[in-house]
Amino acid sequence: STSGSSSASERARAPTPTHALALPRASTNARARVPERARMAPRAGEGAAHEAVGEVPSAPSTARASPPNALGVGYDLGNPFLRILRGQGAAFKLLETEHALAFLDSMPMTRGHCLLIPKVQVATVLDLDEDTTAAVLRELPRLARAVVEATGCAGMHVLQNNGEQAMQTVFHVHFHLIPRYGGESMSELSANRRPLDNADAEVLAGEVRSRLALAEISTPGSLGAISRL
Repeated sequence: STSGSSSASERARAPTPTHALALPRASTNARARVPERARMAPRAGEGAAHEAVGEVPSAPSTARASPPNALGVGYDLGNPFLRILRGQGAAFKLLETEHALAFLDSMPMTRGHCLLIPKVQVATVLDLDEDTTAAVLRELPRLARAVVEATGCAGMHVLQNNGEQAMQTVFHVHFHLIPRYGGESMSELSANRRPLDNADAEVLAGEVRSRLALAEISTPGSLGAISRL
């Protein structure tokens, strides 16, 4: 896992201009492991929990980059995930490729609760194209395995919400991975959400990244090598 001294010296990238979303210049199959730690402080109003689905409301925004889809949802240019992708928001990153990013949820339902997102600006799965969907979802199994190994959880939810009626509150498409440890209901877990503990998150994120790296080494030739940022 990432050592305390090295992670303390690393910093999130400088923000890119708000009109541009910079993506790494890598081949389609290249995987880039992100070893650095950056903290995401909970924003005002992020304490409320949504029943059963693990979503936390984002700050209201009227900016939209696309017309509404069949669900009446347009892309929100003010969403926190876009700020993370642009380097304007911080997160405990777990995995990064040309097309996908995974990081710990800032208001986790359980230890290890994380998010997998595409780097394209789309609001819901209705707006994803087939190639992007394949490039993002092929990372899901290896991310899930690494989180299970790092947390020792007994089960895991993989959840994805589309539209306000499905309790989507951040309008950048994303997938929740929520480890389970006991018999609490989803409503109970949602009601008891607390801000991410930064010290524990730093340790956990390092453990997940280490397991991803070990899995990559043990399976040579699998979708390209990890490049260390």
